[in-house]
Amino acid sequence: MKQIIFTTLMLTFCIGPVFPQQWLNVGPYNGHGPIIEGLIQDTSNPQVLYAASNGEGIYKSLDKGDTWAQISQNAVTGQMSTLAISPGNPENIYTGGSGGKIYKSPDGGNMWIDISGNLPAGHIGDIEIMPGQGAVYVAMAGPLYNEGGVFMTNNEIDWIEISQDFANKKVNSFEISPADPQVFFAATQQYSTNGILYKSLDGGITWSEVLDKTISDLKFDPNNNQKIVAAAESERIYRSEDNGVSWDYYYGFPSITDFLDVTFNSNNSNEMLVASQGSNYAIPGIYKSVNGGESWFGSDNGMTSRYVFSVLFDMENGQNAFCGSRLGFHKSADGGENWETSILGMKRLFVYSILINDSNPDHWIADTDVGMQITENQGQDWAQANGYCTPKIYLPGTDTVYGIIGEGSYSDGIYISNDDGYNWQVLEWMMNVTDLDVVNKNPSTLYVISSGSVGKSVNGGLNWSAASSGINEDPVLCLEIDQNHPDTIFAITSSKVWKTIDGAVSWAEIPGPFADYNPLTLTIDPQNTELIYIGADEVLITSTNGGTDWTVESLPCSGLRTIALSPVYEGVIFTGFDTEGIYISLDQGLNWTEMNEGLNNKTVNCMSISPGSDFLLCGTHGDAIFKADISFVGAGVAGNIETKSLNIFPVPAKDKVYININYEFESIEIYNINGELQIISHQKEVVISELSRGIYFVAVVLANGRKIETKKIVKL
Repeated sequence: MKQIIFTTLMLTFCIGPVFPQQWLNVGPYNGHGPIIEGLIQDTSNPQVLYAASNGEGIYKSLDKGDTWAQISQNAVTGQMSTLAISPGNPENIYTGGSGGKIYKSPDGGNMWIDISGNLPAGHIGDIEIMPGQGAVYVAMAGPLYNEGGVFMTNNEIDWIEISQDFANKKVNSFEISPADPQVFFAATQQYSTNGILYKSLDGGITWSEVLDKTISDLKFDPNNNQKIVAAAESERIYRSEDNGVSWDYYYGFPSITDFLDVTFNSNNSNEMLVASQGSNYAIPGIYKSVNGGESWFGSDNGMTSRYVFSVLFDMENGQNAFCGSRLGFHKSADGGENWETSILGMKRLFVYSILINDSNPDHWIADTDVGMQITENQGQDWAQANGYCTPKIYLPGTDTVYGIIGEGSYSDGIYISNDDGYNWQVLEWMMNVTDLDVVNKNPSTLYVISSGSVGKSVNGGLNWSAASSGINEDPVLCLEIDQNHPDTIFAITSSKVWKTIDGAVSWAEIPGPFADYNPLTLTIDPQNTELIYIGADEVLITSTNGGTDWTVESLPCSGLRTIALSPVYEGVIFTGFDTEGIYISLDQGLNWTEMNEGLNNKTVNCMSISPGSDFLLCGTHGDAIFKADISFVGAGVAGNIETKSLNIFPVPAKDKVYININYEFESIEIYNINGELQIISHQKEVVISELSRGIYFVAVVLANGRKIETKKIVKL
């Protein structure tokens, strides 16, 4: 049975009626993004670009590649290498790649559907949409010798092969002639000899060989529907001026170059760009021609990668060009001659923990997949620390930081830095260290979890002793000190919760519903250490009396990974999930609100709140750190005399609330959690019976016109 203990009828929790709506990515950056193999521009809105990545899904830009958002989440998996947009409906986006998988989004990338149907296994190298009809064609190279082909569908369920007569079925590229939609081209590859370029004059019923070469990409001149160019996987770019009847090739390329993509400038077809798989740094990753292909020059100044998969000119402004490489997305403002990397919003780093210096909240330390990163200006600039560990604790009021390593290796142990995390040295070698805490009032006392057991030091970590007496379940997952009563410590194991009141001399099991939920984390409210939260996969287990009684409330979704509590305002909880982002509760977990606007990656590894509770940091699994302004939580409450004299009762309330204030006022305003005004009253007694159940905020406008800080109410 749930026990809910109310200790007061009057809430003193203060909050403003403005809710955060935007996250900002603040790095750190590792200098490159994901492997980008496919790029496409929306013909109906040239501001929109889509990028297909190797293993990181699909990205979308609304500003020609200045910023990006990952739009496929976990719906698109594998190595995606090509993209297509339906000519008749630009909301229909297609992508394909490894495993014979093709996905469709019917709404510009918000939702993705697997339409692979009966397609065989293989790698989809190209997708084309028949203008006016919507039929979808894919070019596929199968996993075994001579497997693959060209397949089409009219219903996006059943696929029909139209390449049965191909001598070579490993198809790289497919193109529909803009001059005649019954004319198809399909380019194949051969491991030991040249591939074959096929042509059909009857919509794929019959085919003929037109070029004995391995072609990786085909493109028509947007200003001449008889001209087609073919990028070969060795040495040359081929061209036809008569819709593929006859062919010759361009000169001026190194013979060892493999070409992967070719594009025309639709504003000036004499300008062309070719993407190259440069085998060494002497060979450019991009070539350019300004005279219709008669001569070429290397055009990759500023590129960080010589392995370029895709390239295109901006259809709206031919001075802009875009390309995808092994190191992400790049753009050019001078027709593709000079390039800069542009990966804001694309994959950067995996962030596993973030530590904010309580004495200097501009200084953060982040544990990432490429080592420890430090910023001194809230993410504007980052530096690499000299050493590697997971930063855990700042000694209060100092630049001394403790960190841990618990990877089951020779480097496991407790580490210390005396210069804000820049340089580290080992404090104590010990195996499998997973948690560390310090007594703020006596920093020489530390507690550690090593190899699943609790240890204690009373001399700043120089010596350690076992401190797990009474705990009969292994391993201990985490521990938390009641900083108001530092001899009181809580710990959790896989199905139990433990408490000591004598500084870990002895532990006792706390009765509660823990075995049913497998607790993951335990946190104590800094403003009220009687308030304890235990997080499990999909529930929050709460005690308001120091662990004597517990209630169980459902979380807004499953997959809990981390919990963060406001250090200033009691009962404010942030929860981070493995696929659902971040939610906030203002009432000890009774009600939750999603706060994911602008959070491009919703796989949350960790969170950290500034000491003034004015911003929240979120470490993600692949997109580094995001920052949100949370000053709405009680902004300016401390020291506000009028607010401290503002009392509201009853709380919770069903029909009416009474506002007791000792100042002359003009009106009383009630807002919902989104900051929308619901009620204006000129009386101290306010009828709220028409409001829906939930959380609201009361603001008082004084007689002088000044609006004082607000307080929260709960409508039953």
